[in-house]
Amino acid sequence: MKIYLVRHGETTWNQEERLQGWLNSPLSKKGKKDAEKLSKSLKNIPFDLAYSSDQGRAIDTAKIILEDRDIPIIKKVQLRELALGPWEGMTFTEVQEKDKDRFGIYFTDPSAHSLPNTEDYHDLLRRIHLFLEELKKRKEEHILIVSHGVTIQGIINTIEGRPLKKFWEEPLVSGASLTLIEKNQKEFEIKEKGSPVKGKMY
Repeated sequence: MKIYLVRHGETTWNQEERLQGWLNSPLSKKGKKDAEKLSKSLKNIPFDLAYSSDQGRAIDTAKIILEDRDIPIIKKVQLRELALGPWEGMTFTEVQEKDKDRFGIYFTDPSAHSLPNTEDYHDLLRRIHLFLEELKKRKEEHILIVSHGVTIQGIINTIEGRPLKKFWEEPLVSGASLTLIEKNQKEFEIKEKGSPVKGKMY
């Protein structure tokens, strides 16, 4: 099995350096163009199935990549971005000014990250684990998955066995970038990581 793990294309809130979490903003012109470029590079891949986060920016990216192919897109809550509760919709600068200490913990001590009335990294990793266990049972040969930066980071870390304290050891993959994963028997292996983000992580 070959898995083509894609981060959604750039959105208008990415451009504005706003934290999205479970909120959504539309793909920017660049995001659509990058997804179209990726679609062309994957045009000869005989996808059997596609998974997507149930958030609009991921679904829209999946549709662009698949173009007019008659391939079902299975929408999964488990592939959503990490929820950020009160930070969602705020810019990086605004969060740093209003919640500096907790924002620092978000990056430097993931196991201690906590926001009121929302999920944390432990919740994210639990739903990633559930999704990967489901994926192991699939029999298809070529699967497209479209998700989000932090979630993809969690998927890569889970497959590579990296502990939570090292969650941010590698940079986030950039918008519309491709990470290639292979499954041999019941084990996943990262074969190629998507291009890293330049500058701030969002």
